[in-house]
Amino acid sequence: MFKVTKMHAIKNKQSGVASIFVVVFFTLLISIIVVGFVQLVNQDQRQSTNADLNSSAYDSSQAGIEDGKRALEQYKRDCIQTSKTSDPVCTLKYTDAGGALTGDSCSALRDKIGVSLGLDTSSTSEVKITTNNTNDLDLDQAYTCLKVKYKTTDAKYDLESGSPNLIPLKTSDGAPEPGSIAINWFNKSQGQATPGGAISNFRLPTSSSNWGNNNPPIIRAQIMALPHETSAGTTVSPIDMQVVDDSSRAVFLYPSTAGTVSPIDIGANYDSARTKPKYSPIAVKCDPEATYTCSAVLTGFKPGASTYDYYLRLTAIYKDAPVQVQMFSNTTATGTPLDFDGVNPEIDSTGRANNVYRRLVSRVSPQAKYDGIDVSQGICKAFHLADFATTYGNDGCPKVCLYEDVPCTNTPDDNP
Repeated sequence: MFKVTKMHAIKNKQSGVASIFVVVFFTLLISIIVVGFVQLVNQDQRQSTNADLNSSAYDSSQAGIEDGKRALEQYKRDCIQTSKTSDPVCTLKYTDAGGALTGDSCSALRDKIGVSLGLDTSSTSEVKITTNNTNDLDLDQAYTCLKVKYKTTDAKYDLESGSPNLIPLKTSDGAPEPGSIAINWFNKSQGQATPGGAISNFRLPTSSSNWGNNNPPIIRAQIMALPHETSAGTTVSPIDMQVVDDSSRAVFLYPSTAGTVSPIDIGANYDSARTKPKYSPIAVKCDPEATYTCSAVLTGFKPGASTYDYYLRLTAIYKDAPVQVQMFSNTTATGTPLDFDGVNPEIDSTGRANNVYRRLVSRVSPQAKYDGIDVSQGICKAFHLADFATTYGNDGCPKVCLYEDVPCTNTPDDNP
């Protein structure tokens, strides 16, 4: 009897120890699960907060870009439209050393014209961004650096396939007319370039889908030399469509690994006779490893005459492409480029939200946008009459929607 009782007590002790181990095990397991869950929640919260701050810092940079645009518009209104670009008041605020549009320092725009733009200049190191939403106050938004360069050493654009871009070749005050221009296009961000071979071996495809994903586009470069407007508001000769046509020269720049690197005389300086023919496609040298894959130099201007205003009309064929244009006083496109005078200003803005920063660099074109009809591909005007609206037709013309923001349908009203 004594032995049985003792064995029963030992079993009870062992059972109690096992229970303690089970409780400790499950407590640790639950603790690990809870800690892991809390870490996941905190990680998601940090990611969400960082995303919000990153987006808010981007918005702050965009606010700086928009203030830079307003500064350019104010300069246009106060100085250019009133012919006061050389007025000491204008130059001191905008174009002299340290001016708002020289890009000299992060605070130049705020210090020179911040008050007239209505900026919050209470801080000496940044421009606070105020909103009507009280929740945004916690983000503590500002842009810490805003540089606006009115005069740039190049002009950069993103060309859309088939959509022309008109670029005034306008140099800074006192600078000579360009002796040559360099056109550079396509870069590695679009893929590894595979230019074609010799010009005699190529055939142009009928569709852009057959051009090749990595082929740089053909560039149509057109130079127009229009009579220069004098200070009296008159021109050397009347400008009409015949003058525009006679003064226009175009060249198709075909990307090739065996193309020329020599300057191309486009004949922009030929006067009344205009005996220089318009060019056929010319193969230009392309280097897949260069910053810009393809480059061409155009000459044939009339530097120093001050009788023409030159315009460059660029069109990318078969695909989109970034393009850079530079002007030079010589005919070899070497040395220091000439400055573009307000043609493609650069705005560099660094925004902040709390301790997160974002920087944006943007190019803008302050010139008025020219809206017109591109007739390089012809205009289809076929139509026929009918007794009922349901029988109207477009007689095979490609369907073109009237408004970009209205979805295209197959109804006859879309094709007048």
